[in-house]
Amino acid sequence: HDAALPLFRRALEITERTSGRYHPDVAIGLGNLAMSLEAQGNLEDALPLYGRALAIREQVYGEEHPSTMRTRRTMDNLRRKIYA
Repeated sequence: HDAALPLFRRALEITERTSGRYHPDVAIGLGNLAMSLEAQGNLEDALPLYGRALAIREQVYGEEHPSTMRTRRTMDNLRRKIYA
């Protein structure tokens, strides 16, 4: 995961620049980066990235879309890990 982190960051930067900050592909990139951080134990750094991905998915897909709901569940689980 250590080697993947800079690659996920770079991919996210490129996607934001080419597609715009609120494109669904940006939400995917944010999720990938957040998962990598979470796997390394950087839970507090991962949470706001999931939050941003959730905001994009809510805006693009709506509250009840499976991708939105999955991201919300992931955030809830992460919050429980952090604040337990």
